Amino acid sequence: MYAQDESNSLSSALGKCQNRVRWRPAFSRHVRERAESRRAMGIAIDYFNYVAELAHNHRIPTRSCLQLGKQDIQFDFETLIAVATRFGFLRMNNGKLMIPPDHPLMAVVDSDNVLRDPSRRSTGYVSDLAAFAALGFARVDSLDVNDHEGASVIWNLNEPGLGSALQTTYDLILDGGTLEHIFHLPHALENVIDALSIGGYVLHASPMNNYVDHGFYQFSPTFFFDFYLTNGFEIVDATIFESDETNSRPVFLRRYERGAAALAEFPYVGSLDGRLYTFLFAARKTAKSTSNRTPEQFLYAGRSLAGHPALADAEKVIVWGAGAAARTIIARRFDLARIDFFIDADVQRQAETCLGLPVRAPEALLHEHDCVVVVSSAKYENTIRLQISQQYGDHVRRIVTLDELLREPWTAAAP
Repeated sequence: MYAQDESNSLSSALGKCQNRVRWRPAFSRHVRERAESRRAMGIAIDYFNYVAELAHNHRIPTRSCLQLGKQDIQFDFETLIAVATRFGFLRMNNGKLMIPPDHPLMAVVDSDNVLRDPSRRSTGYVSDLAAFAALGFARVDSLDVNDHEGASVIWNLNEPGLGSALQTTYDLILDGGTLEHIFHLPHALENVIDALSIGGYVLHASPMNNYVDHGFYQFSPTFFFDFYLTNGFEIVDATIFESDETNSRPVFLRRYERGAAALAEFPYVGSLDGRLYTFLFAARKTAKSTSNRTPEQFLYAGRSLAGHPALADAEKVIVWGAGAAARTIIARRFDLARIDFFIDADVQRQAETCLGLPVRAPEALLHEHDCVVVVSSAKYENTIRLQISQQYGDHVRRIVTLDELLREPWTAAAP
């Protein structure tokens, strides 16, 4: 059943952790300015809308949800219902909200669909229980280092062992801004994964830039990508959220692009302004997922791409594209002795060398036989692949893009 108070929580099973770590949920700043006090950080409408959309698009199971930190919801009941109906978690009939008798939201509203909690009616904000119940979650727990804010699971994420102590797992674990406050990140991430059901989803909203001294850390996107890919997760979403301190200016969501082009050109280095940048990341646990494998950073990983299965049987490897990607990623991640030469359609580059190797015109492929071509240009990879297939297909055994070589686990598409 849906947990409404601490009597139904896991606190007694876990016991009180004696170590104390200062924690604050920290996704976004105030939705409203409060003259009398600063509100605790929590979930504003923009982030909740993002969570609801992810839950809808990916059909996230809604048996159970664990929040890292009891989230302070910063919008009212009317707004909650609007989001829930927009994504199909609830429905309206002739302007009347229709809540099935067995829907989890019935645990927090009365027969007139009014929130039962009088304190919530007076403040205008819904509780975290109501927010996630509206999305269909039958069980909603929150984890914290103490019970000062009413958390139902008491645990210090610096300490390992949460999974075995819980004796249960969750379909969704939502980190609304806790991870940056935990010093021992390996233990924290291991705890999160061990508490997550197979097929369950973890969502992080972590500070990326301009959160000086907010927590111990600000995170580059590669931190989440490299850790979760190394541990066998499916990456669901990666988005950059930018806002100002009080949300008085519009917020912007934009997809984070990761791949050969982004790594070669470093588009985010030196490109951010004075706004606040938060990284939103979602991943799905699989039956093969682990929680304790240590990643290498994607760009500087020691494993040579020349050992990729797509290149293992190649006597000749030819790289198409002598631009930025070749000079950075190929230089760092490839055994140059495996490369015969580079190809580039740019006549000026044909007069030069790339990484000490000759650069030739595309027609050079007419003199080759049974070679493997690595396309290093991410921007034009589809056009180049088509050109190779149509004009030089008889001379090429396989075409593989740099993005395919960089992908984890190692796979490559057929030409």
